[in-house]
Amino acid sequence: MVAQQRFDAVHADQLSTAHHALRVPNAQRVLDQHNAVWTIVERLGSNETLPPKRLVLERETRLLKKHEAAMGSAFDRVITVTEQDRRAGTVSTLARAIVHAANAGARVINLSVVACIPTLKPVDQTTLGAAVRYAAVDKDAVLVTAAGNTANPGCAQNPDIDATNAADPRNWGQVVTISTPAWFSDYVLAVSATDAVGQPAVDDSGREISLAGPWISVGAPGLFVEGVTAPGGIINATFDSQKNMLRPMSGTSFAAAYVSGLAALIRGKYPQLPAAQVINRITATAHSPAAVVDNRIGHGVIDPLAALNADVPEVPAPRESVSGPLAPPPPPPPVDGRPQTIALVGVGVLAVVLAAVLGIGAMANTKGGPR
Repeated sequence: MVAQQRFDAVHADQLSTAHHALRVPNAQRVLDQHNAVWTIVERLGSNETLPPKRLVLERETRLLKKHEAAMGSAFDRVITVTEQDRRAGTVSTLARAIVHAANAGARVINLSVVACIPTLKPVDQTTLGAAVRYAAVDKDAVLVTAAGNTANPGCAQNPDIDATNAADPRNWGQVVTISTPAWFSDYVLAVSATDAVGQPAVDDSGREISLAGPWISVGAPGLFVEGVTAPGGIINATFDSQKNMLRPMSGTSFAAAYVSGLAALIRGKYPQLPAAQVINRITATAHSPAAVVDNRIGHGVIDPLAALNADVPEVPAPRESVSGPLAPPPPPPPVDGRPQTIALVGVGVLAVVLAAVLGIGAMANTKGGPR
């Protein structure tokens, strides 16, 4: 049926049926991810008292996590149910989007989609890490990402720097919420939101709106942002459906867009400048109110004029901390035509055998009948 008909969309209602949906060519693929399935096996392993059985379950957990990430990446849309599903779906979908943009030749990629991942509830980010490195290193794209907003679900605030800790001054060890892809700090430029005077932006209650973290690179305007529509009209508010009211546009997504625009201007003026040096021009010319690199606005607020015109010495490429070879997410597996071929061959053989049997029967009747 798959070979004879055309389908606009195919829906897999659970992970165990996902591989069948991938066999349908030229169709939008939708996966219902009812749970992060690997967590079920992980819980079984954590409660297992027999060491050999626990080792087997731990191995199955690792394999299932890898399989689940690959399946999620191969689908055009993943419908999630639990919060952990949502985070995993965001990570896998974002990895595909980054690779697609890099392969399309994008020289600056704005990433305003952020997943907040509690450190106590980790999500496998191997595929996303490979995608980020592929775009930044292999394709020489500047990746600018939002820091994330503390108002979003699961985005508990991280502590600021700890100047008394010489071994870990940016406080990586005390992080409670991972902002991804911002935390891939070797390859991305993470942006927090600032107010009109260059201080961390706060909401109506005085709470900082940006998720802090040791990965923050710079700050940019992210409070009371304005934009324009295609016809030239002003956009200066978003609709709050919970309170049925308009709110000013604020957040780190808007701040990241400012910095993406600056990166594009730098690449336009210095077309031969590598991505890492474009990021260096932005961070080296930023202005820090505290005169230190902190976890709230990083190197400071961007200075577009200086970033475009200042004499900025180039820096060595950041030293990578890669534990193993990385590669971009693999494309969806090709349609396996072997089952269909085997079925057709089997039907053909059966037809030949049946015809032979019927022919022999007819000859026997002819010989044994009246003459």
